[in-house]
Amino acid sequence: VCPAGGYCEQGSKYPTRCPPGKFSTVAGQDEASDCIACTDGHYCIGTITPSTSGQCTAGYYCNNNSTAPTQNVATPGHYATTGSGSQSNCAAGTYNPYYAQSSCTTCKAGYYCPSAAMTTMTPCPAGKYCTSGRTSPINCPAGTYNERIKVQASSGCKQCRPGKYCTGGGTDVTGNCNAGYYCRQGSSTNT
Repeated sequence: VCPAGGYCEQGSKYPTRCPPGKFSTVAGQDEASDCIACTDGHYCIGTITPSTSGQCTAGYYCNNNSTAPTQNVATPGHYATTGSGSQSNCAAGTYNPYYAQSSCTTCKAGYYCPSAAMTTMTPCPAGKYCTSGRTSPINCPAGTYNERIKVQASSGCKQCRPGKYCTGGGTDVTGNCNAGYYCRQGSSTNT
């Protein structure tokens, strides 16, 4: 009986292997059309074996009919693990500027990554701070302000000056204290 992994046409002396990108799990096949497409995430080099040749390499993905473990390269903003049938988007809070990656990088402190499939980080704007893995910036707390970009923690926000007040999230003091009131350093209201 013709072995699984190939086919035997009428009058064959030996089995014929399935063509590259295909394989066969059934014995007794008699024509090339009996071979089936290689499964997603795997590649088939065209041998007489009843299984695929192996899984796709990390950083690459293989859809059906793949003949090599590196059929399609994962593009920037995406990744592919071993045996992937398609590339995946980097999640919000991560990014990837490179080809052929098996994972994404967590957005660094001082930056944020607001959406999926990002290839670069977005600098944290003035008036805010960004810890690592952020999808959005955090306002400097009430009683503070910040005129710099890429601040990494709330400790990078400046305390409001005496005589002034800061509602938080601003790039400068919010304003002066009201008449009849005084404001110590770090005041959050004008009264």
